[in-house]
Amino acid sequence: NLSGAVEAVKMGRFIVLVDVIDMSTTMEALREAGASGLWGAAPQGKGEPYANPYLIGRAAAREAKDKRVQLGVIAEPRVGGQKEREIRAKPVLEGIRDEGLTPVGIWPNVGAETARFTDWHDMVAVVVSEAGGTIFDAVWQLGGRITTATVARTLLSKGAEPAKKC
Repeated sequence: NLSGAVEAVKMGRFIVLVDVIDMSTTMEALREAGASGLWGAAPQGKGEPYANPYLIGRAAAREAKDKRVQLGVIAEPRVGGQKEREIRAKPVLEGIRDEGLTPVGIWPNVGAETARFTDWHDMVAVVVSEAGGTIFDAVWQLGGRITTATVARTLLSKGAEPAKKC
């Protein structure tokens, strides 16, 4: 959880975020699908005082500009309208726009199936998520090192294969 991740950063540990309500599975599926950069961010109003999704949006946009690729956003709710996802991702979207970019899409966070929404090659993705995104965001803000792993299926891996890749 967030408090455990914060303590791990303080101890200088490398954090591996595993299956926090679809977020890490989404990231692993996007990595398999060719995404060139992956970020997690807290939704609006979540994770204070550690998270700052606006800064995540700016950092992801800078990475996309540096790599000369597009940027996509994945947000919750998984079932619901585009407007709801835009509201929850508002600080991330503001950071992206303040860096002069516009995301090519805002898709729902549905785990492995997220990889089917678009061609993720040459794209940086930001996953805005209540649990995993907030942890990723806070760890990055605190200067920690973080990655994701999954024990769930992805589009290219079944059974124990995703965990063995970690």
